[in-house]
Amino acid sequence: MPYAILRLRSLKSPMAVANTGAHVQRRCRVDNADPAREVRALIAMEGAWAAVRARIATAHAVVRRGAVLAWDLMVGASGEYFRPLGGEAGTWDAGRLERWWPCVIAWLTQEWGDANVVGAYLHLDETTPHIHALAVPIDPRHGRLSSTFWFGQRDAFSAMQDRHAAAVASLGLERGIKGSRATHTDLARWYAQMHSPMPEPPPAQVATPGLLFSARARQKWAERESARIHALQQAPLAALQTRARAEVEAQKRRREMEATARHLARQLEQARQQLAMQRPLAELATPPALRTVAALFELRELADRGIVLRRSEGGADQALDASGTVIAHSGIELVMHVLCSDRQGALTWLAGRAHGQLVRTIAVSSAIALAEQEAAQARVQALELPVLHRRIARALDGVEVGALSRRSCAQRLARHGFALVRDAAGGARVCEVHSGVLIDAPEPLRRPASELLLPPRRASCRER
Repeated sequence: MPYAILRLRSLKSPMAVANTGAHVQRRCRVDNADPAREVRALIAMEGAWAAVRARIATAHAVVRRGAVLAWDLMVGASGEYFRPLGGEAGTWDAGRLERWWPCVIAWLTQEWGDANVVGAYLHLDETTPHIHALAVPIDPRHGRLSSTFWFGQRDAFSAMQDRHAAAVASLGLERGIKGSRATHTDLARWYAQMHSPMPEPPPAQVATPGLLFSARARQKWAERESARIHALQQAPLAALQTRARAEVEAQKRRREMEATARHLARQLEQARQQLAMQRPLAELATPPALRTVAALFELRELADRGIVLRRSEGGADQALDASGTVIAHSGIELVMHVLCSDRQGALTWLAGRAHGQLVRTIAVSSAIALAEQEAAQARVQALELPVLHRRIARALDGVEVGALSRRSCAQRLARHGFALVRDAAGGARVCEVHSGVLIDAPEPLRRPASELLLPPRRASCRER
């Protein structure tokens, strides 16, 4: 299957941008290009540096020292896509070409933004059609000249290659091997290899004719024959030269593919080892099955509450109440619903009744729940505690401390997503309902818990 090709090169100076634009627009001599063939302007520009500078000025972006001014993108496909039936280099299927380049331009403008792609040219004057494009990295989030939006994450270029391959997958192109050790031959090195001198064949030795010719005539005849034989030798030597270079390139690719295969084999083995190590923990971390936990309840306790267990169309068990509403998909959810408790309370109840493998599963689930609760608590304490205090203060705004009662306090807090609870020491705490995190009660809630949480006591007849 033919491959989609994408290569990038950063341009950090006006000279680099101008030189790249001259190559892209064919304003300079290109050794491997046929000047008689077409170079099609898909997104035209007057000059590369002028277009890049105008885009930076339009965005009012500041150019920092060492910043990437533009990216040179080369987008193409392997030769077998353009020549499905074979054929000589430099030929292509016109229908495939006309279907390919609109997809590439659409992907470029979507990936980089319409305004950032300042130029794109389709080169038909080389062996295989390809597109060169210039993109200015103006970050769409804040309008700065920065490539972080595209390449700020690890493996960002690999992800961009994935998106490009997905954009042209409908044409029958696929992505290259991830993690491949193949390298691109630099253009200058390729030129040097192609134009490296071949050893000249030794001049042909031709016997001079006998005494029928004069000495001068014999010398001229020998020179003509030597030149003729030398010319005949050039075509086979050129073919041998091309074949030898192709063989060297094939050996290089073979070594790269072997290195890629070894690298991927090592990654696969590491993934298998990690999976083997994590499988037992994953099995233990799986929530207890719904029917296993239902068997721990007293006989007919669930039936008396109108709770029934049924299997869904997808094959998973679920618990339904008397109205037919799904109330639980796992055993822990079922216990939470029956006991009207939180996750930790459900796990504590299960720990007192479980046996065998279920004990280890509940222990792991309890550890996970405790870690999640501690992480949520740390997150609130570090980031959101001032925000929560402000929300509580807004909830109790304008309320005098002496006028607080259990009902009024609870109603005001509930409207803002909080609940007033009593901690283990008997003090008043505020619980955020969404996260279940307990925080210290701010003013004016710092008063005895009995005054806040208990309803006003009616006076007895004797006291009256």
